[in-house]
Amino acid sequence: MIEGAIFLVLALTGLRYKIVRLIPEPVRIATPAGIGAFLAHLGLQSAEGIGVVVGDIATAVTLGGCPEDKRVYLVAYDDACANDGICLTSDNYTCDNGAEWMVSIMLLMLFPVVLAVLII
Repeated sequence: MIEGAIFLVLALTGLRYKIVRLIPEPVRIATPAGIGAFLAHLGLQSAEGIGVVVGDIATAVTLGGCPEDKRVYLVAYDDACANDGICLTSDNYTCDNGAEWMVSIMLLMLFPVVLAVLII
């Protein structure tokens, strides 16, 4: 409620327009695209969406969406971990063992994008 009141005062006095004009134009143009890319990244993650984006040791993110039998977990629970008791387990995985399944997933995902571009 306090933020709404502050925004109302800024809008009524014209200070909001002056503050927005202080932001460089390239930043104003790129901000919605950045927010959209962030929301798309969240939607494509394994926990929140369809699992196309998963974790990776080298790059932090990589293409995923692989079936259960092709997943390689980043923190494996092995015998040494079980015996010593000092280990971390995670449900974060990567798909390092084959990508033939990914072609059909990517084509299925790209179809609506191509369709939208053709319609527009």
